[in-house]
Amino acid sequence: MSKLLSVARIGPYQGSKPHTHDCWEIGFYLDGRGVAVVGNTQVPFSRGTAICYPPFIPHSEQTKDACFGFFITANHCPFGESTLPLYTDRSRANLLRLISLLHHEWREKGAQWEDATEHLFSLLLIHLQRQCSFPRPSHPMVDALRHEIEKRITDPDFHAGSALARLPMSPDHLRRLFARETGCSPLVYLNELRVAKARQLLREGRWRVKEVAAQVGIQDEYYFSRLFLKHTGQRPLDYRRSVLMPVQIDDGHQ
Repeated sequence: MSKLLSVARIGPYQGSKPHTHDCWEIGFYLDGRGVAVVGNTQVPFSRGTAICYPPFIPHSEQTKDACFGFFITANHCPFGESTLPLYTDRSRANLLRLISLLHHEWREKGAQWEDATEHLFSLLLIHLQRQCSFPRPSHPMVDALRHEIEKRITDPDFHAGSALARLPMSPDHLRRLFARETGCSPLVYLNELRVAKARQLLREGRWRVKEVAAQVGIQDEYYFSRLFLKHTGQRPLDYRRSVLMPVQIDDGHQ
């Protein structure tokens, strides 16, 4: 019986509501950042992350900006159904090559495509089996710092250092712990949240750049523009023009 059920490229999309599958789902994130909630476990993801979602376990995504990714469903993976395999490839080179080839064969359905997709999927599973880790629950101080940052992104007087100083742990140690669990420093996390909120406001097209900056806690319009350019590769006005009419591609991901 074939293990592979579907291969789809999805995006842009804004998170997903809690749902379950009666099969495995492998998500490989091409762009965007957020947190996957799998049962009672929170798993940060970003570009280059692959998460193997086990069957029958509720999962959802809380995203900070629009995400793109490949999503594969299969009726078998070489992992226990109570585990949560996680893979991160910051360069995206190794896993991306395999998944791109798999998606191409699945979509085009050329000669002997069924054999080709099964072989490519088997190679993909071998790669994941060799490289996957199994995340531990996040540290409560990391959760507290993340919550404080997320709550205060609109406050112009808030900065990551003040949040670190208020928590009962050495700021340097907590900064290192936070970076290990989320993949970025508290300052970068704060800036990414502010840029993600700014993206949302710019897509609505109702405010000037200065007003958007103020709504994400940045009073200096020029600093905001430089920060936005650094994180997105576009200036705020150029970004707004490029995304006012985004194209939605949905191959069934919920």
